[in-house]
Amino acid sequence: MKKKIWLTVVFIFGSILVVLAIFGVNQYLSRKNEQEKVNEIKEHYALRVKTLTTKKLYQKENKRYVEVGTVSEGINLPLEEMVIDDSTDTFFKISGMDYYIDYQDLEKSSYTSNDSFQNFIFTKVVTTKKVELYDGERLVFSIDDSLSFDVVLQVGDTYYVKFLDNIYSIGGDFSIQDKEDIPRLERLSTFTLSSDIGEEKVREVFSLFQEQGYTTITYSDFLHWIKGEGDLPDKKILLLGNQEQQQELQELVSAYSYSLEIDVNTSFQEGDQQLQVGDSEYFYYLITNDTSKERITDMLNGVKYIENPIQEVAVLNYHFFYDETKGDCTESICISMTNFRKQLDYLKENNFKVLTMQEFNDWMDGKIEFDQKSVLITIDDGAAGTFDLLPAILEEYQMPATLFLISGWWPMSRYSSSSYLEIESHGHDLHHNHYCINDRCGYKTLILSKEELKADLKTSIDTIGSQLAFCYPFYQTNTTLVEAVKESGFSLAFVGGNKKATRKSNKYYIPRYIIYKNTSLASFKNMVN
Repeated sequence: MKKKIWLTVVFIFGSILVVLAIFGVNQYLSRKNEQEKVNEIKEHYALRVKTLTTKKLYQKENKRYVEVGTVSEGINLPLEEMVIDDSTDTFFKISGMDYYIDYQDLEKSSYTSNDSFQNFIFTKVVTTKKVELYDGERLVFSIDDSLSFDVVLQVGDTYYVKFLDNIYSIGGDFSIQDKEDIPRLERLSTFTLSSDIGEEKVREVFSLFQEQGYTTITYSDFLHWIKGEGDLPDKKILLLGNQEQQQELQELVSAYSYSLEIDVNTSFQEGDQQLQVGDSEYFYYLITNDTSKERITDMLNGVKYIENPIQEVAVLNYHFFYDETKGDCTESICISMTNFRKQLDYLKENNFKVLTMQEFNDWMDGKIEFDQKSVLITIDDGAAGTFDLLPAILEEYQMPATLFLISGWWPMSRYSSSSYLEIESHGHDLHHNHYCINDRCGYKTLILSKEELKADLKTSIDTIGSQLAFCYPFYQTNTTLVEAVKESGFSLAFVGGNKKATRKSNKYYIPRYIIYKNTSLASFKNMVN
């Protein structure tokens, strides 16, 4: 009996050991398989990977992975950082995106982001109905989703976007929208250093560039920009050199983080002008040991070198125009079309430059120079002949003029027939010389408070769409009115005075020559000369 009991105990104990052994082996094998699986998954994971076959893209919905698209073979992808703990971590999240990819057929990659167009700014947005991204003719990404991308380049009708560290073209159905109010490079200064320039001079030049906030672009950037394929931010320059300069100035160029472009395939010639999109001839500014810092600043701003620049500008002030073959004008400030033509003929035949208001403002600020005698044509009010006679003659002579419009009296649409007629402010409803309020009568501009004046000026600015220049009604001013004009943001303000404007003239009391009905051609010649 005892023997049977012992045999039973041994059997039971042995069975337990066998079960425990089997369980232990299974646990070991399970852990081993789990670790091998985890290691396998880890072998395919990195912060940057490349697809080895065409792969499916997924989105995660309620713990399920739903297929939404595909990515082609050989495409580099950035992945979000993750810890792979067990064999269920088989989906990797694409960095910065709401898309996943399974671990299979991926290999670790050490690629770098495509920064070929890092200097360009994004001024357009493309929105897709379904994402189709191409590398050349090959469809790389196909995603059943609507996404928006910043446009890097536009070549013809093809738009290029940056997506997951690379540049692709957009296909399929999409819409384009312009971004508003993004400052962009309008004109580019290109520089070449003379072959004998000293290192200290180069250091001085680079320091000046740096102080004024300029950085360089590459030759490739230039080619895209000049063709209108992409937009660059302001304060960019192109610096051209040769192989010898690149070797001699390598450390200095690197110290300033500049790019010296050599072996360019485009023909540049020395010239005193900036470049703009669409130009077919390319010019550079030559910097020598003798080029002053002031002159380099002018080159950066596109100011031409003029040996004998003008020192004064005749600002002409007209009011009403009439065709004497159809009737007379009794106002002293009228001018017949015959006499107006004689004056314009004189300006044209004697090579006068007729300025736009912006050119005049830039000249006043010292941003631009002129080497030929110059005039600025202004017209007050917007009344007789201004809307029906003036536009056609400006088009004929191709001369710009500025109308100071009383915006509350006549609509701007009356004066839209000529691209040479600019509109600036004469106030909205300030043109009253017999205005009475609280027992005070006189010029309305001299009676209203500053707040009332600014309210009228704001209405005028909103109506006209400009606050570059203002003209005082009846040439009348006082401190309150001038302060209101300044605080409203106007850069210039005009009075009478019958003398020329100089850079020493107060920008808010710019004098003008008043043209009358009886102003002779001889008197006109004296004014402009």
